[in-house]
Amino acid sequence: MSVLRNKVAQVLALFFLCTYPRQWRTFFTDFVAVLQAPGSTSAFNPLASLLFFHTLIEISGEVADQLLKAARSFTPGRHERDVKVRDAIRDGDAAIMNDTVLAVVVDATEKLRLARAEGNANSIYDEVVDWGLRAFASYAR
Repeated sequence: MSVLRNKVAQVLALFFLCTYPRQWRTFFTDFVAVLQAPGSTSAFNPLASLLFFHTLIEISGEVADQLLKAARSFTPGRHERDVKVRDAIRDGDAAIMNDTVLAVVVDATEKLRLARAEGNANSIYDEVVDWGLRAFASYAR
């Protein structure tokens, strides 16, 4: 399952880079809408949340991770694209990303606490909290 999730996240990130911000300006707000569990106003779907976090990490790796960027040859087109994406995120979507990541982590932490209180040590919420913190760290540096 995680291999498939990683590939889907990679494809989404590459699709994002091809369409954002010119054609799909609402990428983040659309993705956040998918995170909501059906029939709930506050809970987040843990599987969709994991896909969201993996996608954020992939996007961050493509446009901001200096180690990954240094491993590739420099092209002016790629550099221009990365600058435009970073600027567009800062100008409009950074707050949505931050608020969503933190809300999902808080929600998952509470569900993890409840699961542990019930004696369920293996909870998907462990993974959600872990990947949420990784996603936050990937773009917060």
